[in-house]
Amino acid sequence: GSVLTIDRIGGHVKYPSGQKVLYRIFGMNMPQIGSRYLFFLTSKHTKQDLSILTGYELTQDGAAPLDEELPQVRSLTGVSEKDILQRVLNLVRNSSN
Repeated sequence: GSVLTIDRIGGHVKYPSGQKVLYRIFGMNMPQIGSRYLFFLTSKHTKQDLSILTGYELTQDGAAPLDEELPQVRSLTGVSEKDILQRVLNLVRNSSN
């Protein structure tokens, strides 16, 4: 029930003339409204600003990487939501030891 605001490089810029231009980095896709995601975030400026490092859209067909150009994220393509969340939970548990 809480709201979390996160940033992603890119977006539309509207110029005084009314022209709108989309700026983005190739291979770094934007999350879509209405879809479900597992995000990996980083914090900046005394942990006040959160940005997306990468993420996965959680679909019925399994995880789909948000970023196309990162080879390390492809290994989870098609992994079920249950399995990917279990892997993350295991990583978090092991990193706290």
